[in-house]
Amino acid sequence: LRHGEVLQCVLPPVRQAELLEPVEGYEPQVRQISGREFPARPEGLKAKSTDVLSLEDLMDWEGRIRAGVAMSIYLDSAVQIKQLYEGNAMKMIGRTLRGGADTPNHQYYGYVYYGLFTIFGRMMDPYYKYGRTPSVLEVPETMTRDPLFYRILKRMWRVMDGYKNSLVPYTKDELVVQGVKIESMKIDRLTTFFDDF
Repeated sequence: LRHGEVLQCVLPPVRQAELLEPVEGYEPQVRQISGREFPARPEGLKAKSTDVLSLEDLMDWEGRIRAGVAMSIYLDSAVQIKQLYEGNAMKMIGRTLRGGADTPNHQYYGYVYYGLFTIFGRMMDPYYKYGRTPSVLEVPETMTRDPLFYRILKRMWRVMDGYKNSLVPYTKDELVVQGVKIESMKIDRLTTFFDDF
């Protein structure tokens, strides 16, 4: 049901953020507590390496995670191959993408989630040459104002979806509960107020 609000507000589907394509501009019109304006992002900028993270490292980390998800495996901190299974998969993929203290192997997987916010947030001044203030994407209290935030989340969801799409459907034996019998089922009429769906 994560698409419900998009449908409710009749918004177009969210496109995933692409590292090598230009992104749309954004004018936050918000001031920081210090009184300084959050910087605007001009139209058509492309992601590039910053003073704290190279674009190549970020792409390598994400590629490793996607490859592991495709094979349903991950490397732990002892560099042992571990299997993703239904009980731990989403938690391990999430930890690996986020790259926090509980990530399975921080050196190998890095911090893709926070790295994306860093790369996209510092597009206007990647090497801090002009001493600009942080962008709205770099401050947790304001990051949800930027439409690019949702495009970054869509990119993370696509990694999760890669695992979910690899799962086999449930068998009849897995769905049937012994001793339970469904005798009837009734579905009420569903009324929606969308004209174009």
